[in-house]
Formats: sequence, structure tokens, C-alpha cells
Amino acid sequence: MEHTTPPCDLDEVRNYRLARIQEELVRQDLAGIILYDQLNTRYATDATNMQIWCSHNEARYVYVPANSEAVIFEYGGKNLLSEGLPGIDRTVKPISFFYMSAGQHVAERAKQWAVQMDSIIREHSGGNRRIAIDRLAPVGIQEMEALGY
Repeated sequence: MEHTTPPCDLDEVRNYRLARIQEELVRQDLAGIILYDQLNTRYATDATNMQIWCSHNEARYVYVPANSEAVIFEYGGKNLLSEGLPGIDRTVKPISFFYMSAGQHVAERAKQWAVQMDSIIREHSGGNRRIAIDRLAPVGIQEMEALGY
């Protein structure tokens, strides 16, 4: 075909979207944002693993720090679909605390999750502990509040 526009540079698009999020985090004086909503994780990272299933089960999430690359928590700890994407520092095995995963250990797993998130946030925040969260089960919010968030 003649006179067609070449495809866009996807890495340029990915970097632009991540930068927009980080600019707003800085503007709001936030250390970062935890994203569980799969549309938001896709926007921030362009990683696509298990989007439909994870839309109903909190098994995959992303932490986007205000001033560094994102940390993606992929189901199983594998970066099968996120490897090589710009803006992702590393892939971590998630700690899931939704009932179908944790059963009677929901509270215990939520506490483990909060400790893990606290460690990641402290690593990237430079002392700022103000964070945003797009959606999260109440038990997760309670555990983060117990840690001073």
C-alpha cells in the first residue's frame, strides 16, 4: 500500500503512559500507586497476562513508584508476557489474599502482602509513605493502615 502511516513506536507509547502516571504522582506528592485494576495495569505497563481472570481475582498487580520503574507482581512470579517491556524494574511473585486463593488464611496472607508492599514502597519512596491504590479488598487496606499508611 502506498501513503500509509507506519506503525507507532510502542515503546514510545509505553514510556509516555508511564511518565503521565508518574508526573501525576509527583504532582500529588505520592510515593507511588498500587494498581490492581487490569485496565490500569495494562495502561501503566502494557503487560497483558491473564487480564480477564485477574479482573475478578486480585492475583496480579503493579506498584508504580513516582520516580523509578514499576514492579510487577505476576501470577506465579513469571514474566512471560512482561519480559522486555520498558518501565518494568522486575517481576515479583504476588501474595494473593482473595478467598479462592487463601481460604481460611485471608487475614494472614493480607498481613504478608502488606509487609511485602511496605518493603517495596520503602525501597523506592525515599521516605515518602503516601500512596494511592486503585482498588483493594478492605482487609488489604486495613493491613496497610496498620503499617502506618
